[in-house]
Formats: sequence, structure tokens, C-alpha cells
Amino acid sequence: AVVISIGNITVGGTGKTPTVEYLSKYLLAFGKTVVVLSRGYRRDSNEMLLVSDRETILVDSKLSGDEPYLLANNLKNVPIVVDKNRYHGGMYINDTFNPDYIILDDGFQHRKIRRDIDIVLVDCISGFGNHKILPSGILREPLSGLKRAKVFIFTRTDQAQNIDSLKTQK
Repeated sequence: AVVISIGNITVGGTGKTPTVEYLSKYLLAFGKTVVVLSRGYRRDSNEMLLVSDRETILVDSKLSGDEPYLLANNLKNVPIVVDKNRYHGGMYINDTFNPDYIILDDGFQHRKIRRDIDIVLVDCISGFGNHKILPSGILREPLSGLKRAKVFIFTRTDQAQNIDSLKTQK
């Protein structure tokens, strides 16, 4: 399977889940099979779970997490799997579904699973904050980590003024 990671380098919402949904629907339109793998942030379970199996939603949002549950409701014909161990979840997906594409929701910092494309979303309103890593700033890792990305998507561009300065950050 081709593995595509949708992520960001800052904390907070940048539009990852809507991007996962859009990309999944785009690939489905071309007859490709897609499975989404998420960590399931803030869920009431720790084990790997199959949230939906292409047809049926199998667990509620408390067990799966809000974003995977939302994706399960919005993406028909796309299995949704949650596993905090992305490698383990990816192996399960390959063995169970053998999809054309695996999309990692919020996967940029999870490097134990091989990926073919890293797509990083950049929120044009908050940018990179004060350029400091948590807890002093909003960065999940140093800006040098952006070198791993193959594609950048700038979000909330309609509300931002200094977009060009984000493109030249080091």
C-alpha cells in the first residue's frame, strides 16, 4: 500500500481531519481502496480498534475518539482503524484489507511506519508561533523536521496576511 501521512508541526487544529476526508474521497473517485489509520486521540480505550469496516460503524466516539468517529460517519467504503502503535495498526490494515492507500491521520511525528508521502498542513493564522518547541511554544518538533515533508498545504489563507513569510521559514 502507498502510505500518505497528513500531519502538522504545531499543536492545535490545522484541518488534518477534513484533509484526510477529502483525500480519501478523491482516491475513492478513482476506484482506489483506502483505509484511514488514526491514533484516536482522547479516546476511552487503548487497544487497536476497527471503528468502521467499510459498511458499519462498530464503536462509538468514546471508544474511537472524535475524529475517527467523524471520519467513519463521513467516509463510506473506507475502513477506519485506531491504534496508538501506528506500525501495529498498519500491519493489521495490510493483512486485513490490503488497500491501495493507507492514510495516516496526524502521522507526521510517528516515524515507525514507512510512508511514501508526508503532507504537512500549516495554519496561516498561527504560523509557527514563537518558533519554540512545547512547552515554551506551539511546535511539536523543530522546524528542521519540515524537510521530511513532500507537500505543504496552507490552511486559513483567506484569513491571513503574511503567508509569504511562512514559506521562507528556516
